[in-house]
Amino acid sequence: MFTYLNKIKKLVLLLIIPFTLVSCQKGNETTIINKNFITDTNKEDLDYPKKVLDSRDDFKYLIDYMAFYKIDKRIDILFSDNYLKDFYSPYQEMLEAYQSSDIGDNYGIQILYDNFEKTKNATIYLTGLNTKNDIISEIDTTDIYKLYKEPIKNKINDVIYRPRNKKIKVTTSEQLFYAVQNRYDLELANGSIAYEIYNTAKDILLNIISQDDTTLQMIEKVYTYLVEEIHYDPVGYTSDYNNQRNQAYFLEGVFLNKQAVCDAKAKAYSLLLNLLNIECYRLTGSSENGDHAWNVIKYQDKYYLSDTTFGAPSKIMLDKDYSAIVPSLNMLLTSKKTPYESFDFKTTKYVDIDNTLVNEIDVYKELGLIIKDIDELKNLTDKIMGKNIRFEFEYIGADSNFINYLKEEYNDSNIYLIKAKGNNIFEILFKEKL
Repeated sequence: MFTYLNKIKKLVLLLIIPFTLVSCQKGNETTIINKNFITDTNKEDLDYPKKVLDSRDDFKYLIDYMAFYKIDKRIDILFSDNYLKDFYSPYQEMLEAYQSSDIGDNYGIQILYDNFEKTKNATIYLTGLNTKNDIISEIDTTDIYKLYKEPIKNKINDVIYRPRNKKIKVTTSEQLFYAVQNRYDLELANGSIAYEIYNTAKDILLNIISQDDTTLQMIEKVYTYLVEEIHYDPVGYTSDYNNQRNQAYFLEGVFLNKQAVCDAKAKAYSLLLNLLNIECYRLTGSSENGDHAWNVIKYQDKYYLSDTTFGAPSKIMLDKDYSAIVPSLNMLLTSKKTPYESFDFKTTKYVDIDNTLVNEIDVYKELGLIIKDIDELKNLTDKIMGKNIRFEFEYIGADSNFINYLKEEYNDSNIYLIKAKGNNIFEILFKEKL
């Protein structure tokens, strides 16, 4: 169900990978194909990539730069002597840089490096750059399960986002995602898709985040919004996937259509949290369920895995007339082990951070959701009623008859009890009687 086929999917990538290696020899002579370095293109806001690459990070930045500006030219690259000692072949190194890139991996890539041992020169180019991921489309979302009865409208400071880097102009959704994740100051082109998505994202934050929320509460609210409000797109990974539906892999899918696959949700998670100045990265790779995208979040100087796709595995039929998306906080801040021990998350992005994901946090304790008795459950319920129609908690009390108490106390609502993943973890859903 959650298969992730790396963005453009069979439309581009399955036609491009494995990468083409093209010969460029005439007898014993060597021909440099293009003699076109990135610095020969028009100057843009982002700093030019290095002409001579010194590291994989330099290679990654070059690929992301080409994707950011959709450069469809063939670009020649040179490698420093120190960098040449670090890899086996240009193909292998390009593959590693490509897989670790932030937005370059949305497209196909090819490399040409015949007679590389003599020239130290290679040529790369991206394909599929004409993908129409900035077309606004509409999908009926009337059956989406709503978390909030009414917007909170408790304004947070208007200055949400505090950039650390230079100002750059952004017009597309991919440019917006890249710029915010890397903390660039934004020059939003008025009327562009980036402008529309940024303002939609900001409106969401202004409606779900309160001024007095802690960092953990902000993370939880963004997580819950993406888990409950954004439908998983069952078309996005199927064989008939086409250009007009590719918004499922981009921010458009989340913010315009409310229908997306794991990659778009991971990008949206990164966008929303970084707009709140909470460090968050999109990772791609694989899990036991196939290719996948998820996030890592920095909280109290440690990094945690967080996954808004596996945080809501499916809709549950609660009775013959009512179904709901029932998420769980067990994927909010966890380690790579996760409560689903067999998931086996593997990635080549942000490897240094990924290697630190050995910690997990008791979110139920941190959020005050451990209930010892009926009185504590009553206090929690009274506090939440009127804001949410669902809440999750860990019950460690001896009286297991709490559901009957709730049904008596709140007899104007239908109440559903759901056993969530993990020991003593429950979810209560309230649905007003018609």
